Amino acid sequence: MRHLFLSMIALLCATNLAAQQADFPALYDVTGVAASDVLNVRSEPSADSQIIGAFQPDQTDIEVMFQDDQNTGWGRVNVGEQSGWVSLRFLDRQLHRGFPPIRSCFGTEPFWSLTVGRDSLTFAEMGGADTESRRIWRTISANRVGIYGFGAGDFSATLLQESCSDGMSDRAYGLSVHMMTGRGKGTEMVSGCCTLSE
Repeated sequence: MRHLFLSMIALLCATNLAAQQADFPALYDVTGVAASDVLNVRSEPSADSQIIGAFQPDQTDIEVMFQDDQNTGWGRVNVGEQSGWVSLRFLDRQLHRGFPPIRSCFGTEPFWSLTVGRDSLTFAEMGGADTESRRIWRTISANRVGIYGFGAGDFSATLLQESCSDGMSDRAYGLSVHMMTGRGKGTEMVSGCCTLSE
């Protein structure tokens, strides 16, 4: 197993993000939808736009990346291999102390993944061995806008609350990640997206 050395990156984040976006991404559960109905996901933040998917009336752990620019009560979500909009009127926000738990991060060129467990992180590269470490520490800025860090033993990463694309699909994400990986005699920075949902 190749030993990885990932050092914490000191990143500054712009502080002029819109106030209504400061609380995203977040996890939600469907609420107020009849058992025989579904919650539609639409192509635009409007009840008149095309339906591109749906959530079941008992669906949970729906990640909302951000609200629409006009703050009209629509949230950006992923459904299938694309992203769309859902009415926040039918979603109930999950309560978390601090920032919701990150489930996984991933990137391309090269392909890599970071799986975040309850007490461990596992970093994997395509064609390489997994590196697992324990004793996770987590920090986040007091106002939730800016830098979020997590690490374990010999590696760490920095997340920013900002729009992110995986470059492979039409899905959208509300967190980007930046890491320094030890490769041979030098280091290389890898970047990607993170998600709160499974």
